[in-house]
Amino acid sequence: AAAAAPADAAPVAKGKSKPELIRQPVSSSVKPLEGEKTADAFVRKATEDLAGLRNDKSAMAAKITESSKAWAESTYSEVQTWLEQESGEKLANRELDDFLRDGTLLCNIMNKLSPNIIPKFHDHPRLAFRQMENIGFFLKACKDYGLADHELFITVDLFEAGNMKQVLTCLFALRQRAMGAKAKK
Repeated sequence: AAAAAPADAAPVAKGKSKPELIRQPVSSSVKPLEGEKTADAFVRKATEDLAGLRNDKSAMAAKITESSKAWAESTYSEVQTWLEQESGEKLANRELDDFLRDGTLLCNIMNKLSPNIIPKFHDHPRLAFRQMENIGFFLKACKDYGLADHELFITVDLFEAGNMKQVLTCLFALRQRAMGAKAKK
């Protein structure tokens, strides 16, 4: 008895052997070059397509990077001005992370926005763990003030200046919420 063909086997066209069918391009967009096998043509086309995607991704990444940089610069300026207005202190030539690292200014601003939201914090602490504790008090107060989790940063983002973009995001969101609250009054 003849063995039955597997269910997933492609039917063979009359008058053509399987090897002839394999050499025929499946897609009209992939044409084998002279002397090139169909499988090699597909690999070549896929490689070309991926290279094109990589170039598109690189261009997109460059646009995103430019856009992100522009956002960070304008946001930094707005946040700096707002922090200086709220605190009465000038950033001058200090970096933002140095200006905020001990958490005292952040806690004072939160208490100004919502009196006694941080009932007790360390005033200009020198010990790192107390500085980080102040930042933690500020973050909890931000959450209580209504900022969403995705708008917050984690303590080390500021303390180690590891993700200042997220710190900016948080301060910008806080500024927006505070301005909205002032507008309602």
